[in-house]
Parts: sequence; structure tokens; C-alpha cells
Amino acid sequence: MDILSPQAIKNQVISNSIQHPIVIYSGVVGVIGAVYSLLFSGELLSWGITIAATALCFSKLLWGYKVNYNSHAKAIVEKYHRSLLQQREQTLVDLKQELSQIKQQDALKQVDQLGLKFNAFQQVLDRVLNKDELAYSRYITMAEAVFVGALDNLQAVIVNTKAVSGIDIDYIQQQLSDLSCQLTQITSPQILLEQKIDALQHRIVIYKDAHQHITTVLIENEQAMTELDRVTTQLSQISLLSSQQGMELETAMEELRLLAQRAQKYSTR
Repeated sequence: MDILSPQAIKNQVISNSIQHPIVIYSGVVGVIGAVYSLLFSGELLSWGITIAATALCFSKLLWGYKVNYNSHAKAIVEKYHRSLLQQREQTLVDLKQELSQIKQQDALKQVDQLGLKFNAFQQVLDRVLNKDELAYSRYITMAEAVFVGALDNLQAVIVNTKAVSGIDIDYIQQQLSDLSCQLTQITSPQILLEQKIDALQHRIVIYKDAHQHITTVLIENEQAMTELDRVTTQLSQISLLSSQQGMELETAMEELRLLAQRAQKYSTR
């Protein structure tokens, strides 16, 4: 997600410009020519080659960064967007089926809601910004990242649900009740009985922790969808981006970017 911040995009464009073959080769020729000319009292020809190579190196560097900045930046963002889109499509193939199998109805509903909210955002964005603009590519990619981050959270729901699917919480609680009654009826120490109770209680803790994590990631998704709704509404109220409105929208999108970043980190916990 950091790739979508203006500074990160700028750094990537600079890096790509520096790594362009023409910049590298002409730069190497310029350095070698300069060293040769200084060490061996180079003639006009060697100095001419050095100057020409250096000029080519810097002109290509400036062309890539200054003149073609938007096209290079847009290509970087769109490449990242394509990877997110591919990830989303691959995830959605089995996600709904698995959620249905483990009877996670709230999570299933979120899948549908995420799709609706993303489509609404894209429709509004299409009306406000030109698809050829860098801002359009950045904003749609941010929304895509929120979508993918939320789907990752739902993958975590599946994993946690399956992890504790073998724990029969009702049976454990019944066992604990029976064992507690046994303890009250026995006056002598019962170490094995107490160890069994500890094991059962620990299993309950594991079960509750897993379900607490599921609840937390679902809340995280609800927050992400609320933020996407807020940004979509704010975007719909802008007919023509003024300087002030552009700054406000950029702030809102930055919040969306950070939210997606948190969601991606949260799904890996």
C-alpha cells in the first residue's frame, strides 16, 4: 500500500528513470570517458564523447522524471492495481463457498456488501475523474486495496473457524460441570482430576480467543466499508475539483489508503 502515497510513487519513478538502460550505459561511458580524459590528457574527441554521453544520461533522466512523470507514475500504479485485481478474483472463487460451508453468515454478507460498495465507488469516480488521470489510477487502486484487505480478513475468519471446529464447547462445559461436582464430593487431593479441568479450561480459552479474533476482523471490515461509503459520498458531491476540494479528497483517500494498509497487516496476525 505504501506504493500509492505520492512520495512513494515519486521515488519509484526516480528509481525507474535511473535504471533505464540508456541512463546506465551513457552514464558509464561518461564516467569512463571523464576518467580517461583526466588521467591521459584526453584529446578533444575523448572529451567530446564524455560530454555527449553525460548530456545523454542527464537528458534521458530528466525526460523520464520531468516530461513523462505522469505516464511513468500511472504505469507503476496500474501494475499494482492489476496485481490486486488478480488477487481479488482468485480469492473470490472459493471464498463464498468456504464461508457458506462453515456457516459464517455475517462474513458472507460482507463479501456481497464489499462488492456493492466498491462498484458504487468506481461508478462515482468514473463520473468525477478522467480514467487517464494519475489521480484516477491512485484512487481506484486504493479502493481495490481496501477490498482485497477485507477479503484477506475473511480468509482469516475461515482459518480461525476451522482451527477451533474440533472444539465442542457445550461438551466441554458439561464435562467441567461434572468434574466440579466430583471435586466437591472428594476430600483427598485429586491431581489428575485438576489437571483435566485445567486442560478443558485452556481449550475454552483457545476457542474464545479464536472467536474474539473473528469478531475483531469483522468489525475491521465494517470500519473499512464505512470509510469507503464516506469517501464515495464525498466524491459524489464534487462536480468539479477545485484546489480545496482536491486537497480534501486527497486527505480522505489517504485515510482510505492507511485503512487498507491496516487491514492487510491485521489479516496476517
